[in-house]
Amino acid sequence: DKRTPVATNAQHYHQLLPTSSYVELSGDVGHYVFMNVAKNGLKSQAPEIFEDAPTVNRTKVHQQVAQQVLQFLEQAYE
Repeated sequence: DKRTPVATNAQHYHQLLPTSSYVELSGDVGHYVFMNVAKNGLKSQAPEIFEDAPTVNRTKVHQQVAQQVLQFLEQAYE
């Protein structure tokens, strides 16, 4: 994540919160990958927000993270 580097953000806060879990997405995902998939017009107006690296499928990232959240909630509330 070029906007909020992992070492000084996610990893830093994970170390400060002893009961936290840390999950890092693989691949060339960026800061804005969690935003919706944009239509072409919006993509051209804000490419830094809506264009991902060629190897990143934003929809698949959303599905993967949703599955991880569901697994976490299932374990937490067993």
